[in-house]
Amino acid sequence: ELQRLVGPRDDKVAIAMNNVAVARGDLNEWAAAESLHREVIAIVRRNHPEPNTIIADAENGLAGALDIQGKTLAAESAFVRVLDLRRKLLGDRHPDYAFTLFGYAMNQMDLQKYASAIGSCQQVLTFRGKTIPEAHPSVASCLQTMGRAKDQLGDTAGGRAALEESHALRRKYLPAGSWLLASSESVLGEHFTKVREFSTAERYLLAATTVLAAQMGDASPRTQLALTRVVALYEAWNKPERAAPFRRRLAAQGK
Repeated sequence: ELQRLVGPRDDKVAIAMNNVAVARGDLNEWAAAESLHREVIAIVRRNHPEPNTIIADAENGLAGALDIQGKTLAAESAFVRVLDLRRKLLGDRHPDYAFTLFGYAMNQMDLQKYASAIGSCQQVLTFRGKTIPEAHPSVASCLQTMGRAKDQLGDTAGGRAALEESHALRRKYLPAGSWLLASSESVLGEHFTKVREFSTAERYLLAATTVLAAQMGDASPRTQLALTRVVALYEAWNKPERAAPFRRRLAAQGK
């Protein structure tokens, strides 16, 4: 209806399409989201010779859609473009710049560029309690990303500190039983497996897997990751009999 009223290439149509793309992403329809974000970018570029916030928003959505689909190198390029756009349009103290920087940090983790991920998260955390409230999910998520990256670089003490701070924030601001809290416990369990504190790892991992499976089912990628971490724990602990039922659950999902 909006296209009929104002034409298919109007900025209002592009903004509405971008909102639809975001909604598609919320439904895990990432290929459709990517296509819509690209269409928005094409429309706005035809309308405006200079960069603007509509382009930046669509490019940011595109970067996230690419990253979630595993197109990490294309996502990296998109995140760099958005950071440049938002720095020029909004400045590097704007919350939207920080949120893009957090997405970029996650992308750098996927590319195993751990030092870059840590640096980006450290920048995001300078917004904490200022333009981004401490209760905002990106604060705890950034601490978690930084902890995982430090673990990968061998700084397990720094990794634990960041992961435990992230978990404490989620316990403070999220309700008991939240899948985000369970996800945090799964990551902590992975850390304790890495440092060979197996009993502690088991406690976190089993609790997390129970919540994720109950809320999302075994087919969910988040549950599958948690199950994989449980198997890894028992392999490292040399308890294959305990790993067996979790292996069967993964096998039932074709993993």
